[in-house]
Amino acid sequence: MTKNTIPVGTQFGQLTVLARLDRKSGRNYYYRCRCSCKSNREIEVQGTHLLHSGQKSCGCLRLTHTHKADPSQRRLRTAWYHMINRCSKPNDKDYRNYGGRGITICAEWLHDFNAFKDWALANGHQEGLSLDRIDNDGNYTPDNCRWATNAQQSRNTRRVRRITAFGETKTLSEWAEDPRCQVSYSILHQRITTLGWDFEAALLIGKHERPRLKAA
Repeated sequence: MTKNTIPVGTQFGQLTVLARLDRKSGRNYYYRCRCSCKSNREIEVQGTHLLHSGQKSCGCLRLTHTHKADPSQRRLRTAWYHMINRCSKPNDKDYRNYGGRGITICAEWLHDFNAFKDWALANGHQEGLSLDRIDNDGNYTPDNCRWATNAQQSRNTRRVRRITAFGETKTLSEWAEDPRCQVSYSILHQRITTLGWDFEAALLIGKHERPRLKAA
């Protein structure tokens, strides 16, 4: 093996050489390599870095070591892995609800954990929140993502029924928290699903009142 040629299939730590690229720096070619970490990232690495600089991963080993004592960084990396797996790995348990129905990840995040991390830290990431898409049918992009509570996420699934009243559309639980609602969520739910009340009446009429009958 010379510094100008590294055979396909050669392994350097977690990196496996897939192909030699046409571009080079001086006499050193660049190689496309795949990392064996959970993201299976493919990166372009200068041959001399593989042979002499000790590069052994896509950057995941360095990040894991650097942030070993920082739980926030570990949570972010876990969120990044899970986002990639559910959108690109058919054997992931959640794939059918994400990648299986066409949900994708923007190239910026897909290929660069640091870009995802920088966005997360600048956009409200904190303990107790998880990554959520604002438009549940949209992709993972900076414009369509936020850090949300479990309650916010549960309201933003495809299975949640949304109801329009007074020109506004909300989930039933959001309507129950609206200042105009005169009853609890359970009573509101019963009036709509079991008793068949008009929604605005179900919302505005007090617990012990009954809807007025229309004049014949």
